[in-house]
Formats: sequence, C-alpha cells, structure tokens
Amino acid sequence: MSLTPMRVYWLNVAGFVVGSVLCYQGALRGVPWLGLAAIPIQWAILLPLTRGRRQRLALAVGVGVGGFVLDTALVAGGVYAAAPTTRWVL
Repeated sequence: MSLTPMRVYWLNVAGFVVGSVLCYQGALRGVPWLGLAAIPIQWAILLPLTRGRRQRLALAVGVGVGGFVLDTALVAGGVYAAAPTTRWVL
C-alpha cells in the first residue's frame, strides 16, 4: 500500500507540528530527548507507506545534518543561546 502525495504531505505537516511541540515542551520540562524521539516514530509510520523511501530518508538525514551544523555554528558564534532565559520563536 502506498499513500497519495497529498496524504503524505499532510501527515508530514502533522508530524512536524507534533515534533515541534514535543521539542519545545521537552526543553521546557527538562526532557530534551522528547522531540528527538518523535522523529524515528514518524519515520517508522510514514516510510513504509510512501514511494521513494530511500530518497526521502536521504533528504531527511541531509537536512538534519545541515541543520545541526548550522545551529552549532550559530551557537558557537554567539548568535543565539539555548537557555531557559532566552526567547524561543515557537
């Protein structure tokens, strides 16, 4: 079984919103791994039901690595800090 592209899109949107809320709430409550736990759960649900699994996985890993490198550079450069007293965008 394979999902339609529109259904995959909306499931990805829902997964993004849930993951974002879990990241924020996990950081707020001292459980920083909570948001990261949502990623493999979403992949485990969506990847078996979509076409182009290998391409989707490669894109997700590439974007994740790029985001990690960019965030690390911004924190190291003093552009922003992840601390309880700083403002979050969410």
